Amino acid sequence: MTELLGENIDALPAPADPLAITAAKLSELERWYISASPEVRKRVSNAIERGPIGVLVKKANGYKCQLCAALGRDPFGFKKPDGEHYVEAHHVMPVSKKQVGSLTASNIMTVCPNHHRQLHYGGVEVVITATAFELVIEGQAIKIARLALPHAA
Repeated sequence: MTELLGENIDALPAPADPLAITAAKLSELERWYISASPEVRKRVSNAIERGPIGVLVKKANGYKCQLCAALGRDPFGFKKPDGEHYVEAHHVMPVSKKQVGSLTASNIMTVCPNHHRQLHYGGVEVVITATAFELVIEGQAIKIARLALPHAA
């Protein structure tokens, strides 16, 4: 036994190792799920109807990620079987708040899946001005023009 300043080092608790703890939990779950089959659970939920505008904004923006383009990266995702590039519609003013105007084309940015998740979960704050969406992402200030359409009288 090793002693340091009169203490038994072997008896001291090991420092917490997040990777070891995670591996142990995964191992425990793996033992449980190795012989389990998937279960079907019924889920009842409400969803807010967003309408077809997002599909048309994607087309109007050429199926590209506006943030990737602003950051100087390839703005096109993979091609779907129909030949269109994959991109997602992000409602800047959250539709979940049910605010008037949140369903309009001028409230939508087209973004790749990574930027979409970053906008939702990465603490990115977007300021909406009359003509643009302004934000700081990956340390860069970005200004994305809002889609402007003539309004019907």
